[in-house]
Amino acid sequence: MTKYVVICYALHERRIVSYDVFDSKREAASFLAKDAKKTYEEENNNGDASPVETVSYGEAELSSSDGKYVWTWEIISV
Repeated sequence: MTKYVVICYALHERRIVSYDVFDSKREAASFLAKDAKKTYEEENNNGDASPVETVSYGEAELSSSDGKYVWTWEIISV
């Protein structure tokens, strides 16, 4: 049975910061969107730099406007 893994990678730290496994791509995509939104809100509330977010089905990218922080999310199937 195919599983779908959402991987969040922090480019500024050069490491995977989280991964979550789901049974369907729909569940994975929903989680990805919510996780990216949560991270966006956290960064926006920090006030260091205005975050810039790009979300599409199956992937997302979030970065601070000054480029200091960058996160990416992607869904892979295994």
